Amino acid sequence: MEVYQSALVWIPKKSRIREVYATDLRRVPKVILGLSNSWGSTELVMRHGSDVGGVAVSQNGDRVVSGAHDKIIRIWNTVTGEVEAEFRGHTARVKSVAFSQDDSRVVSGSDDKMVHIWNAITGELEAMLKGHTDWVTSVAFSPDGGRLVSGSFDKNVFIWNATIGEIEVELKGHMNAVTSVAFSPDGSRVASASNDKTVRIWNARVGEVELELKGHTHFVTSVAFSQDGTRIVSSKSGNWKVRHSVRRSCAAAKSARQ
Repeated sequence: MEVYQSALVWIPKKSRIREVYATDLRRVPKVILGLSNSWGSTELVMRHGSDVGGVAVSQNGDRVVSGAHDKIIRIWNTVTGEVEAEFRGHTARVKSVAFSQDDSRVVSGSDDKMVHIWNAITGELEAMLKGHTDWVTSVAFSPDGGRLVSGSFDKNVFIWNATIGEIEVELKGHMNAVTSVAFSPDGSRVASASNDKTVRIWNARVGEVELELKGHTHFVTSVAFSQDGTRIVSSKSGNWKVRHSVRRSCAAAKSARQ
């Protein structure tokens, strides 16, 4: 590794680089005040120029997608921080964005009530999915990329065929706006969070509720599965409380209904 002596002046006090180049540091000016102890946690700042509604990282980690209130979706290079592409087509704020598992496509949801599928390489708009009657708040691809899920202020969760752009399953039951949706790692289930203070776990094939999780006392704003699919985590607005639930009770709940 090549290190310039002029740069060594500003190396944080507890940096490993400072230890390695201790001899060289004796030959450069010393900073008496204001030198930090360690590197900052921020590696790169990418400025959108507008309030950002959603972000996602590509599977290989070399790109970030962001959607903003200026209605534009941007693809960023995570090394240089530069904009690689801009997708324009939504007519209102973009609230949620996500990459497909192979990073070839991007899905976006917007206050214009639309879900869009984009070619992540060319920027071409591949599909415009119509069906929601209010703001689309959250979108996600299934693990195999063949389906996608969307949640909306219209209280509904839709599972779409990502190839032909048609609704395959409608998940109805929430009593207030749906704020967050996620596929399980195996694609068999969908979790949804809502302003009705509940989280629901759905069978993604038939659209039935497998489990309704209650306990939050305010709007539930976010939900995600663990990597093995056995647990979910949810958060609510109003404070920083986070809850997690083990799905082992789901089988018992299904048996009780039969």
